[in-house]
Amino acid sequence: MEKLIIQGGNRLEGRVRVSSAKNAVLPIIAGTLLASTPSKLLEIPNLEDVGTICQVIESLGVKITRNEADDEIIFDASTLTATEAPYELVRKMRASFLVMGPLLARKGEAKISMPGGCAIGARPIDLHLKAFEALGAKIEITEDYVYAHAPEGLKGTQIYLDFPSVGATENVIMAASMAEGKTVIENAAEETEIVDLLLANESILIDFQYMTEVQARRCLDYLDGARYVLAGNLRRVASTMYLLTPINVVVNIEDIRLPNDVEIAEYDFDMKRNR
Repeated sequence: MEKLIIQGGNRLEGRVRVSSAKNAVLPIIAGTLLASTPSKLLEIPNLEDVGTICQVIESLGVKITRNEADDEIIFDASTLTATEAPYELVRKMRASFLVMGPLLARKGEAKISMPGGCAIGARPIDLHLKAFEALGAKIEITEDYVYAHAPEGLKGTQIYLDFPSVGATENVIMAASMAEGKTVIENAAEETEIVDLLLANESILIDFQYMTEVQARRCLDYLDGARYVLAGNLRRVASTMYLLTPINVVVNIEDIRLPNDVEIAEYDFDMKRNR
């Protein structure tokens, strides 16, 4: 799609349901690889990228049960066997690289094809790899793939990200969740999807603190799955409100879910302005 042509002149009125943010959903799905018992995620949007990340973790041996009527998916990673994500899937979406952290934490190794691009352009993965090395992983890189392994396990440490990368922050959080001891991530990203990932991981018994830095401490030698309701896309709520502010409109924004399963059932946005 190259452009949108919008014909205005009509009064806007109706109901808008706030779905979950794709950027929050993808790392949380990758994070289900950490759990040795099933995880249930609710409010999963039906998007192509969600389908791709599900295919990636299914290829690793995870059993997935979908309830599309309720936007619910159950991930059973007790059957996780493989540690290599296939090229034909990873090349479709760079977010597939987010399985490296959980695989490294759970299985001690991961082999991932070089991630594909996206509309934003090339974004290096060096921050991810540098952080994995700080946790004790050994990295091998070829033209086609990255192989990481931690023969002696991951060890908690202090990590400084040269840039507050969202993807690197997410990958390190998941890797550190099963590392021995405490990991501190300085200059971590602060986007809302990071908070959602932290809350989802707290549900499977990982101790997190999130202030100006992220601190992760392993609570158990294994992690159990959990039930987690994804937050609504607050950026979509904000953009809808900005769109409606200058005009005469009555719109009902439904099902605004905040992180940690707090829910606002609906919000009536009635903006009338003399023109």
